[in-house]
Amino acid sequence: MGFFLLVVNCSNNIISNNNNNKKIKNTHHNSKIIYDNKNNVNFKFNKISNNINKNKQQYSGNHNLININKNNKEDYDYLNYKYDVSNSDISENNLDNLYDNLDLESEDYIQIKDKQNSNNLNYNNNNKKSNLKFNKNNKFKIIQFTDLHYGEGENLSWGPEQDINSSRVMNTILDKEKQVDLVIFTGDLITGNNIIDNATLYWEKAIGVVKQRNIPWAIAFGNHDDLASGTNGSREDLMAFDISLGSYSQFGPSQIPGVSNYYLQIFDKDDKYPISMVWVLDSGDVDNRCGHSSRLLREQSRGPSDYQCNTYITKEQVQWYSNTTKYLKQSSLFDHILWSGAFFHIPLQEYMLLWNYDTCHGYNNDSIACQPKNEGLLEEFVNNGDISFISVGHNHGNDFCGTLDSVKMCYGRHSGYGGYGTWERGARVIELSLSSQSETPKVHFNTWITFETGQQVFNQLQHRPNSTGIPQTKCT
Repeated sequence: MGFFLLVVNCSNNIISNNNNNKKIKNTHHNSKIIYDNKNNVNFKFNKISNNINKNKQQYSGNHNLININKNNKEDYDYLNYKYDVSNSDISENNLDNLYDNLDLESEDYIQIKDKQNSNNLNYNNNNKKSNLKFNKNNKFKIIQFTDLHYGEGENLSWGPEQDINSSRVMNTILDKEKQVDLVIFTGDLITGNNIIDNATLYWEKAIGVVKQRNIPWAIAFGNHDDLASGTNGSREDLMAFDISLGSYSQFGPSQIPGVSNYYLQIFDKDDKYPISMVWVLDSGDVDNRCGHSSRLLREQSRGPSDYQCNTYITKEQVQWYSNTTKYLKQSSLFDHILWSGAFFHIPLQEYMLLWNYDTCHGYNNDSIACQPKNEGLLEEFVNNGDISFISVGHNHGNDFCGTLDSVKMCYGRHSGYGGYGTWERGARVIELSLSSQSETPKVHFNTWITFETGQQVFNQLQHRPNSTGIPQTKCT
C-alpha cells in the first residue's frame, strides 16, 4: 500500500451531490497531477461563496484537520489529509473515492494545483521542518521574547542604536540559557506605525538573532506589528514572510478573526508522539485600530484581506480552540499530551482579578492594559482542563505570575529597547521536564526571568493582595 500526503487548498471545479450519490465534474480528468519524490500531490478546495473568485494563498497546519468533518464543512482553509493509494498511483476511481472520503458538501470546488509553477511564498514551509522534541535529558526550554519594537526610529539617530541594544539583550539571554529549544515572540516585534514600506526589513532584524543560531521560533502578533504604511506590512504579509524565513509559525483558519491562531506539538525525545502542546492566539489590535487609516490604504492597494481584524480574542477564536481540542482528544496520537501552554500578546481581563485578589510574584509597574472584551477564553481553558500555563506581553513594566483556577498566568519581560519604559530588559524562560520514573509520566514546568545582564531570578518578589488598596477593575 503506497502513501501520500494530500494538501487541500482552493478551487474551480464542481462536485455535485445528488442525494447520497456524489459525482465528480471536470475535476481531475483534464488536470495534471504533479508528483514529487515522496508522491505528494497538491489539491485545493473552496466552499462556494459570494466572492468565489477571490484567490486564497496556500498555508497549512494539522490544526485545520477539524475543519473537514460532518460537523464543520464551511471551512476555507488548507489541511493535511492522509490517504492510502495502491502502488503509489492515483487513478480516477481512487480520486473519486478520495473526494467521497473527504465528505465535502455539494457545490464545493476542487482543482489540482501544480505547485512547481507557483510563484507564491511557500506557506507550507513549516510542514517540512523537524518535529520540536524534548532533548536527551527529557527537557524542553522555551524563551519568550516580547515587545522588541524594532524600527521605532528608522530615520532618527537613536533608532539603529536602539535595535542593536535589543539584539544584544537577546544574545546575552540566549548565551546564558544555553540549550534553547524554542523561542516564542509574543508580539510587537516591530513598531509598524513608525515604518514606511520596509516592515519586512525590521522583521528580519527582530528574529535575526534567533535565526542565526538555528533556534526554532514562532510568533504571535501584537497590536503594533501590522501598522506600517506602504507594502508588505499587513499581518498576512508578515506571517508569510516569517514562515519564508524558516519559522514554525502558521496561518490560522481564515474564517475566525486574527491571523496567528495555531498550535505546535512537542514530541518526546525519541520523536514518537507529542507529549506537550503550545497554543498561539492572535489577541488583535487595540483602540479600534482595525479601522486605522494605514490599514485602509493597504486594503485599497492590495484588495480586501482574507482575514478578519479583531481587537480582542473573540468568541469565534475561543470556539475554534474548544472544537480543535475536542477533536484532538478523539485521536489516540494525543493520548500522550501531558502539558499545554498558551501564548498571546494582550492580557486577559482576569489578570486584574489575579493581581487584586491572589498572591503573585513579580512586578506590576504598569497597571494592566487588558483586552477590552472578555469572551471566556480562560473559562474554556479551565473547562477543557488542558492548559496549565499562559504568558502574555504588552505591558512593558509587568512581569508577575500568579495562579487562577489552576492556570498559572504570567507576563513575559519587556525584551526590547524599543517601546516605552526604562525597566531592565529581559525574557521569561519556561522549562518543561518529563518525569517518567513513575507508572504515570508527567511533564512539570518551571519559569523564571533572565535579565539582560545575565542574572536569573527564580523567585520573584511576592505580592499579597492589599486590602486597603483600590483594586483595578477596568483595563487601562
